[in-house]
Amino acid sequence: MGKLHDQLKEFGYEGHPLEVYLVRLLFVLFADDTGIFEKDIFKEFIEQKTNEDGSDLGALIAQFFQVLNTMPEKRLKNLDEHLNQFPYVNGGLFKEMLPIAAFNSKMRAILIEASALDWGKISPAIFGSLFQSVMNPVQRRNLGAHYTSEKNILKLIKPLFLDVRAEFTDSSLADLYDPITMPPKLVKAHQELDKAVDLCYRPQAFTTENARIEFLFDLYNEYTSPIFSEKKKKK
Repeated sequence: MGKLHDQLKEFGYEGHPLEVYLVRLLFVLFADDTGIFEKDIFKEFIEQKTNEDGSDLGALIAQFFQVLNTMPEKRLKNLDEHLNQFPYVNGGLFKEMLPIAAFNSKMRAILIEASALDWGKISPAIFGSLFQSVMNPVQRRNLGAHYTSEKNILKLIKPLFLDVRAEFTDSSLADLYDPITMPPKLVKAHQELDKAVDLCYRPQAFTTENARIEFLFDLYNEYTSPIFSEKKKKK
């Protein structure tokens, strides 16, 4: 993602459009491996539907972003079948019209390389870091928006979860985290932990992991949209 950022910026795609563009791609890569999209559907879209020289990639990604912002019943009847498989993503992340980026073969290869990773195994902490990095310190302080590291979170949840985990030192992770054989005490600890974290964001718990991810991206969009609007006004 860093390589793609540098390439886009080198060719003049920068500032607010670049920030939003990368956040969108990050969401898409994460969605491609976590059940929000069908597995690897974005990777296949890039590999199968775009030219190897990357000449049409920028325009197709722009169309792709537009499709994600459109409910299925409102999409064009003759839309490409592959594009039409992507679900509607609410929350406004894909609402703003961005300038069309220009790609080349190297940039296309970088994006395919990034999409080949299993983003489901990457710590969600990357979103917290990204959220904090796009806000300037004054605005972040006014909003009370601050990314909390995993180290500090563990200090808070240790009484809820880690003490229970310590009771099973002779068991492997495969034993403990099998959904069928997980010890009841550990199941209860997980449930209490999920409930405690969810209550930090809203009065009721989330019913699914996808619902939790969608909510967090909506929250990201809500907190960052004033920042992006202010940049536009200054220009």
